Amino acid sequence: MILIENFVEDAVRKAKHLEPGKCLDTRTHKRDRGVMIVKNGETYTVYEDGFYHEVFSQLSLAEMEKLLKKLRKREFPNSRVVHFYEWNSIEEVCHARRY
Repeated sequence: MILIENFVEDAVRKAKHLEPGKCLDTRTHKRDRGVMIVKNGETYTVYEDGFYHEVFSQLSLAEMEKLLKKLRKREFPNSRVVHFYEWNSIEEVCHARRY
């Protein structure tokens, strides 16, 4: 569990160390909303899964950090903590969540 105040910094730090193709999934305590980050070489793809469902592709690290600040307010407005999960691929996440 990560405090919501540290969400952006911790997500960026963990995303930097992801191997290409791996996925970082952040979820609320109820696991009904979240943000997924996939590393694609030097760029990142961010999937918003909650109040809104959007995909943001080809983001640099700085662009991703700015986007995560916006998504934190939109997807986690009342959350105090979030959970981080690391997955081997986005397909593994989709299978686990039954998308």
